[in-house]
Amino acid sequence: VLASIENLTSVPYDCPAVVSGRIPGQQGVSSGISGGITGGGLDGIDESYSLLWGRHILPRSTRSLFGIDKAYIVHYTPLKKRRSTMIERMKNVFGEDCFEANFASFIDAFDRENMTKKDISILTGDRVFTKLSAGVLSVAAKHYHAYYDALYHGYEVIIILEDDVEFNDFFSKKVSQVICALPTDGSKWANVFLATPFPHIKCEPVNQAVCIQDGGSNGAVAYLMSISGCRTMVESLPTQAASDIRMAQVGVEQGGAFVTYGTNYNLAREDRVDALSSHNSFPFDYKK
Repeated sequence: VLASIENLTSVPYDCPAVVSGRIPGQQGVSSGISGGITGGGLDGIDESYSLLWGRHILPRSTRSLFGIDKAYIVHYTPLKKRRSTMIERMKNVFGEDCFEANFASFIDAFDRENMTKKDISILTGDRVFTKLSAGVLSVAAKHYHAYYDALYHGYEVIIILEDDVEFNDFFSKKVSQVICALPTDGSKWANVFLATPFPHIKCEPVNQAVCIQDGGSNGAVAYLMSISGCRTMVESLPTQAASDIRMAQVGVEQGGAFVTYGTNYNLAREDRVDALSSHNSFPFDYKK
């Protein structure tokens, strides 16, 4: 999963993937790409998913930054300290107006206390008595919320952040260069892990910046997703796995079509900003 990006200084900031002033979602999306990851948009997506995520469409981003059209923050709403901390961190990296411009949005829906049996059945395939904890189910629903919302708006590249992520000092300098080093055809890549708890994992490098991931889990603290990756993840439902594990599973199931990239020089890291965990609440009393 990992390869050094120290040589990324050779990648120009003005590459086609990073266009200043680009309006997110107005590039147009394809209805499908044969022989690999399908394109963006909601054409052909199971209508039942609109009953779950379509009820919570987030405000449309009005700008693109670092080649990213939208930033989604997976958040458990009782963790108020995490929210206030993330607001400050996001403003420091993406600008004071990143929330006002709707570039950044918290995913507040699907807290574990509010998940219904119907929600769980759509997510997991009618397996209401899932072995997954309430926290894992909630977090998975929030990640899929981001994928669905990105398809709805037609975003080309999004970043998904969990609410305990901390950005390294060089994040803003490197993230656009990572995007520039990716294949220019968005159907050729699905996601890029920007933070991983497993720095020991190795693989063969690709064009200096990234390397193909072999199906192992990287954690989902901070990662980029292409519109093709979002569609592939939604089409892979139902799921009985946490978000990062499901991405790895889809990579195997797609036989190389779901291409994951990762960096050795992590751009972000996990930081537990308070003691209350958003995971591992079990058993769980689902709402009717």
